[in-house]
Amino acid sequence: MYQINTFIKCSELYDEYVIVDTRTGEYYELNEIGNLFFREIISAKDEISAISTLQEKIEASPETLTVEYGRFIKKLVDDGIVNPNRVEANDK
Repeated sequence: MYQINTFIKCSELYDEYVIVDTRTGEYYELNEIGNLFFREIISAKDEISAISTLQEKIEASPETLTVEYGRFIKKLVDDGIVNPNRVEANDK
């Protein structure tokens, strides 16, 4: 669904992600919800699957999860951490 940009270094330690932008040296440390969102962003096949998995782990309505997940993705894209991985259905 999304790819981590090549200039971003991402490490997972004890179920927490630390993300470093090698262009700027800026680093991001994610909270518990951010870690869950990030894991789905880089591993889920689509948003529906991601939201479904998140519903099992986070006590929130599907609507709230969808809105917050979308905001989180937008922030990651805007900051250059991830970019959409557009794969056509017939390319799979």
